[in-house]
Amino acid sequence: MLIELIGVLETGGPRGAAVPTNPRSAIRFSKGTDVTINLSATTTDGAALPPLSGGAKLTMTVKKNSADTSFLIQKNVTTGAMVFTISSAEQKNIDPGMYVYDVWYTAPTSSKRDPLIPLSPFIIEGTATLPP
Repeated sequence: MLIELIGVLETGGPRGAAVPTNPRSAIRFSKGTDVTINLSATTTDGAALPPLSGGAKLTMTVKKNSADTSFLIQKNVTTGAMVFTISSAEQKNIDPGMYVYDVWYTAPTSSKRDPLIPLSPFIIEGTATLPP
């Protein structure tokens, strides 16, 4: 399953007309589905973030809730396209339900992390099991 998301790197400048005012996006899929999350990201002025290189990093974290200090899934991307994959095997020990996720950007010249997608719903739906 392919999920397309748009993230916004807040630069403090005025927001361009084509830049989403709220980059929160729910992710929803059925348990056991292999998921590919394709992230496009811009700055607040509308400039596209280039493919990752030179030490830049994206981190996606899925947690039970916003107060949870541990994660259920954490994915990092350090080179190339901003794509996360979540396999059915990685969901094996996660029950269907509503969780939260966020995506953070770390610039190559800094250890400062900036949110691209703030805390948003992450929903794993149950699947029907038909009798034999």
